[in-house]
Amino acid sequence: MSHHSYAIEIKPVGVSAALIHAISRQQMSPRSEVNSDVHAGSPYPQSVTINAQKTEATATTMDIANALDLIGVEGAALEDPGIRFWQIERDPLTGMAKTTDVHRSAQMKRGKVVPMRLSCEHQGDASLELKALGTKDPSTDDSAANLPIVFADSLALPTGLGGDERYTLHEGTIGGTTVDCLTSVSLDFGIGIATEGCNSNVWDGSIVVNQIKPILTFTGRNIALLSTIGLVGTTGAHANTGFTLRRRSQVAAGFTALTGTEHIRFTINPLAHWETITDSSNNNSNTNTLQLVGRHDGTNTPLIVQTGVALSV
Repeated sequence: MSHHSYAIEIKPVGVSAALIHAISRQQMSPRSEVNSDVHAGSPYPQSVTINAQKTEATATTMDIANALDLIGVEGAALEDPGIRFWQIERDPLTGMAKTTDVHRSAQMKRGKVVPMRLSCEHQGDASLELKALGTKDPSTDDSAANLPIVFADSLALPTGLGGDERYTLHEGTIGGTTVDCLTSVSLDFGIGIATEGCNSNVWDGSIVVNQIKPILTFTGRNIALLSTIGLVGTTGAHANTGFTLRRRSQVAAGFTALTGTEHIRFTINPLAHWETITDSSNNNSNTNTLQLVGRHDGTNTPLIVQTGVALSV
């Protein structure tokens, strides 16, 4: 029988669960660490064990505003049902989703989900990559219901599938100076996340975040900025540095009104420097790349996002 992705459901601690739509890719893996020993007297292993499983789930979505509203720019801890990947069972004759309760899900009930990377190309739709790490409560036994990944069958699909919002480039600024003619934006949220455990338990019980170092990259045709920013770079602040994504019109060319509260703004407190000053071939236009490395200003986190904002008055 054939299955395909439907949506993902996320339940942060203390917040209602919500569906994240417009999923273009999803993957869940136990990431097993298998040990197979060979000792003197035989070339064959006599013991093959799974010593650890570092469970991980990743997904890519264009439902950016909903996802960031739910987990923020630094992620969210999960509680049951955690993060759930819904899988549709197809009808073998029609190739469409069955209408009966025959669908499936795989879920991590406990752990943390974080944003990893946001990217957008000129005239393309912005996409957001998410990652979740699963943990197991060390106080529970190792029955299937308590493990980091739990499976369920014979399910009805959740209702309310949406995902019609698309966002694309608008503009970037550094220290109040507009970065003209952007061709791409890439935001690495810079979250170093891992799990840890003890007592030789197969599944870790704790989440560790060891760094949050966001890096924003602007690529464009910005030769005029060379003299403004200079070889040693410049600094910015949340009040004057970042980028915006504008929402597309749903069924037409163009965008929703910039005065409407439907767009997304990211701000960063960075050191901005040139990653490449010029890059061209033959008679093609020069491009260059600016990298903005975020820092804590003593009050605000290095990266801030606002959804549902107007981009002009």
